[in-house]
Order: sequence, then C-alpha cells, then structure tokens
Amino acid sequence: MRRWLLVIGTGLRADPLRTVGTLLEPLSAFDLAFIGLFLRELVDAAGAHDRGGVIAAVIGLVATQTLGFATGFAGAAMRITLIEKTGFAFDNRVASALAALSLGDDREDPELLDRIELLTRARGVLAGSMNTLRTLLTVLVGSVGTVIVLATGSPVLLGLVVFALPAAGAARLAERRRAIAETDSAAAMRQATALRAVVRTRAFGQEARVFDLGDRMLARMRRAATDGWRPRVRAEAGAVALKAGGKLAFSLGYLGAVLFMLREASRGAASPGDVVLAVVLGQQVQSRVVAPLAGLRGVGATLRAADRLLWLEQYARTCRERAGGRCAVPERLAGGIELAGVGFRYPGADRPALRDVSVLLKPGSVVAVVGENGAGKSSLVRLLTRLNDPTQGSITADGMDLREFEPGHWHARASAARQDFERFAWSAGLNVGVGDLPHADDVPRIETALAAAGAAKLAESLPDGLDTPLGDPGHGGRQLSGGQWQKLALGRALMRQAPLIAVYDEPAASLDAHAEHELFKGFMNRARQGASQGTITLLVTHRFSTVRGADLILVLDQGCLVESGTHADLLAADGLYAQLFRLQAETHRGSR
Repeated sequence: MRRWLLVIGTGLRADPLRTVGTLLEPLSAFDLAFIGLFLRELVDAAGAHDRGGVIAAVIGLVATQTLGFATGFAGAAMRITLIEKTGFAFDNRVASALAALSLGDDREDPELLDRIELLTRARGVLAGSMNTLRTLLTVLVGSVGTVIVLATGSPVLLGLVVFALPAAGAARLAERRRAIAETDSAAAMRQATALRAVVRTRAFGQEARVFDLGDRMLARMRRAATDGWRPRVRAEAGAVALKAGGKLAFSLGYLGAVLFMLREASRGAASPGDVVLAVVLGQQVQSRVVAPLAGLRGVGATLRAADRLLWLEQYARTCRERAGGRCAVPERLAGGIELAGVGFRYPGADRPALRDVSVLLKPGSVVAVVGENGAGKSSLVRLLTRLNDPTQGSITADGMDLREFEPGHWHARASAARQDFERFAWSAGLNVGVGDLPHADDVPRIETALAAAGAAKLAESLPDGLDTPLGDPGHGGRQLSGGQWQKLALGRALMRQAPLIAVYDEPAASLDAHAEHELFKGFMNRARQGASQGTITLLVTHRFSTVRGADLILVLDQGCLVESGTHADLLAADGLYAQLFRLQAETHRGSR
C-alpha cells in the first residue's frame, strides 16, 4: 500500500486532474463485462423473433462499445501527458534523495550503487506507473464484473475462475524470479553503464585510436552486458514456460465449460443464448483475468521501483540525521581546525587511506600538503571539506566536531578546486559563477575570479566571451584545452568570499611548472591579504618547490603524517621532505 500511495501521491502532485481521471477510467470496465448478457439477449430474441428484444440488445451492445471506445480514447490522451509529468516528478524525487547523500561514504557503498543503478534503469517504469495502476484497476474491475455476470448467467461457469488460479500462481512465481534476476544483474549492469560512459568521452576516442583499444573495450562492454542480461533472460524464459502452463490449465477448463453448456442446450436445459454467453464469458475471463496476469510483470516492476525509491528516500533521511546539523557553523574561525588521531578507510578498502593524523591548522594560515602519489593527500582534503567523515578520531572547528554541523552548511563555507574537476556543458561564465550560486550571474565577480585564477584573457579568446557555450561541439558547445578548463575550475573555486577553508588540490595539474609556481604564489598573496578573515588556505601538490612560503607544510607518507613544519624547519630536519625536495630539484636541473 505504501508503494501505491507513493505512485498516486506523486501523480496527484504532478497533475491532479489527469491522475483522478486515470483512476476513474477503470470503472468503464463494468460496462464491458455485460457484453455477454447483451449477446445472449440478442441471440435468444432473434430465435424467438422478438424484434423489440433484438433492438434493445443491439442498442445495449452499441452503447457499451461506444462508451468503451470513448473512455479509452480520452484516457489515452490523458495518459500521454500524465506519463511525461509523472516521469519528471519521479526524477525530481530521485535527484532530491541522491542530493541528500552528501557524504562520499554513502556513494561508495556497492550495495547502494547497485540499488541506484536499478532505480535509474526503472525511470520509464516509474514514469508509466499511473498507467500500470490503471491497468491493474481495470483488471480488478473487469474481473469483478465478469464474476457477477458468471454468477447470474450460470453459476456453474464460476468454475472458470478456479481454472484461472494456476495462471495467477504462475505470474506471481515469475515475478519473484524476475526480482531476483534484477538484483543479481545489478553489479554487471552498473559496470556496463560505466564502460559506456567512458567510451563516449573525447579522451577515450583519442586513446582508443592511438592504442587500438576499440575492440578490447567493446569486448569488455559486451561481456559486462551479457553478464547483466543473462539472469534476466533466464528469468524471462522461465516466465514464458510458467505463463504457458497457466494458459493451458485455463484452456482445459474453458473447453470443459463450453462442452457442458452445449450438452445442457442439447437437453433443452439451456438456450442458444446461454451457450453464446458461456463462450463470451470464457473469453472475457481469458482477456480480463488470465491474460492480464501477464501484466503483473508491469505491476511487479512498478512496485519494485517504488520500493527502491522509498528505501532511497528513507536512507537519505537517515543520512541527514546521521550527518549532524545540531550546531551552527561559525562565521569565522578563531581557534582553527584540529585533527586528533584521524583515520579513514574507504568502504571495502584493504588498508586505511589515513592513519592517526593529528595537527592544528591555525586560522588565516597557508598550509601545504605534500607527499608522493597515494600518500593520502586527497583523502585528507575529502575529510576537511566533509565529503567523508573520519572512521577514527575527530576533526573539530573551533572546538566543535564537524559531524555536529549539517554537511550542506559546512560545504557552503568551504571552497575547493579539485584535480578531478567537472567540465559543465554550460556557458563559460556560468562554469565559473556556480562557485557562488547567489552571484552566479555577477559578471564583475566572475571576471575577478578568473583574473585571480590567471585567466583574465580567457573570455577574450572565446567567440561570445563569457556567454560562449562549452562542451561537446556536436551539441553546439566549444571545446577547451585541459589548461583552460582547469582555469575555469580555479575561477569557480575563487568565487566565494571569505570561506572558512579554501582547498586547492593539485589545481595546476594541467599547467606547466612555471605557471603553477605563479598560481600558488598568487594563492599565498591572496591568503595573506585575507588572513584577518580567518580563512585556512590548503595547498595540495606533489611539486615541493611551489610551497616554500607556506606557514605550515604537512608531509604525508602511506597515510601517515610523518613530518610538519616550515620549509626551513623541514630542510633542517633532513627527513623525507628534504630528501624528496632535493630529488625534485636535481631532476628539474637535469631536465634543463
């Protein structure tokens, strides 16, 4: 009932009038159930040469058929629009639930990802859910009407309903197998979806030609798709066999009922009209009860999709409750951000990404995080920006655990330029402006942010300036170089004024060493100018030469904080930082 209430409630919010009309449409099935009675009266009246009876029966048949046609035509017109509106309404519900999964831990759970994959694939099922409900109600109403006529016409014919029960049992068993097959296929289908997404990218197209990867990738896609569809094909094959068995059982009962009525007619115990009624009602049981049981597939798919959406919405509510929100985020940092014994392990990972990290990040300071690839730098960033929560220890801001803040409120007071930035298929200006949504269309602020990102002249190189659409050229967008996209992402991160923490995680990966040095120097100058606001500026890089001026350098190695201090302190300590710094310096001199 909760699932159907979800369907009806979503339909009513999307389009109340059409939803009510769709729910009332099945009532017309009562009229169609009485076609057999009119046919019986027509046959018997014709046999008795009763002209008035014939006319009355014909009028009844015409009226019934006209009502059915008119109702079906009007209902179809309503449902076309309702399906579209309901689909959008369900898309909004799914998007809202996914948006509530604000912590990365939630999105990295394989079971959750499988559920999301199945829910995403059921988009069409949810869009047509009101039509599925209408079909189910039509079956129920038609079945009731048919049973009533069976009872009034010839009680013996009620036995046909008994012979319809095997079809019902077969349909239910088939749906159970389909549900199991959907779950079993989710992981493989998710992999196939991910592979298709990779194949569509411009980068893959270039590498596929250079390394001749096309056939290999297609083979992997076929294998994943085959693994995903195999359980479903088996379930469908079983469903066909069960459906055939149910129909065979009913056909035997139907044949017996017709033979019984023919025998009764030959003995004078039944009229020719009664035989016609038996034939028509048997067909109606077939069309109204037995055949629609195959439609339980649509009903079952709808209920499973609705159940997954209800589960996701409940999971999202649980995430929001678990994520905190009891305390207000401070306007500015007075005591800084402190990590105490912080450890973090990604779901399913063999070893932790961070272990026992303890450090105080002072307000207004510039903090550099360095280390080799895989040292845990990006994981630390995810914790500080609260894309994940620590699995051990705590992170506090002015003494308050970050888990006490609503994630969205903390995100609103943070800014970040990540190495895996997004390339939005929007205008160049909007790509930057969304870094601060209330000022997304503020051109002067966008231009200031681009200038701080070292891209003051980028807009001049575009045909329509900041209004130039970006993205796939095949869809009217303009493609940029990797460095240009990265500068837009940097501008986006620089849109927010006075964040509590500003993170630049390998923000110059697409830039040369000189450009990165100038960029980091600009970040530090900007941080010094805004030190009074208490913003902590976090610079993450694997190029040690760009972070000499940082107030604090954190050196990570295999998830552990092995050293911390200023550039001079760390060189004097002659530890890992000094070793890696000298190695990079020698490599740089050698490359020149």
